[in-house]
Amino acid sequence: HEESDVLARTLELADAGRKVFLALLQKPGDAQLVVHSRHGGNAAFVDELISSFAADAPQEAILVVKQHPLDYGVERTPARVAALIARHKLEDRVFFLRKTSIDKIMARAHAVVTINSTAGLAAIIEEKPVLCVGRAFYNIPGLTSAVPLARFWREAVAPSPDLVKGFIAFLKSTSQFNGGF
Repeated sequence: HEESDVLARTLELADAGRKVFLALLQKPGDAQLVVHSRHGGNAAFVDELISSFAADAPQEAILVVKQHPLDYGVERTPARVAALIARHKLEDRVFFLRKTSIDKIMARAHAVVTINSTAGLAAIIEEKPVLCVGRAFYNIPGLTSAVPLARFWREAVAPSPDLVKGFIAFLKSTSQFNGGF
């Protein structure tokens, strides 16, 4: 499938009321994978993610797996995702996006699963439920979900708006500046 067709189908399903879960992959070899995650690579994360989605997510839910923009194909993630989709019979429920900007899908996402992506923080700022399966500085109860992945598909809870405001104010006053990278 062409990337634009996959995006169009995903948006069509979202507009029809299907809950969209967005999974954000890390750049292969990044410290977020090899140091701050039990997964060691995107492959183990994708295996766990899609297997859990197949077993535990509501039938009407869809999952969009988004490749990191600086992933140059070293891990062959598209083929792995395709194989997992076929194995679990998840055609028309799980989609893979390689180069599409997350902005095109984030607005329609019900919730986000990440290891430790800065886009996870962006989702928190948009008050979307986020499950962080790695060690991220923003993985704080009330900002991110505290349930295991198997339960997140049905129990995703948005962050506390007051906590989000306070956390962002703290970051801006101590270590960050406005903008994205």
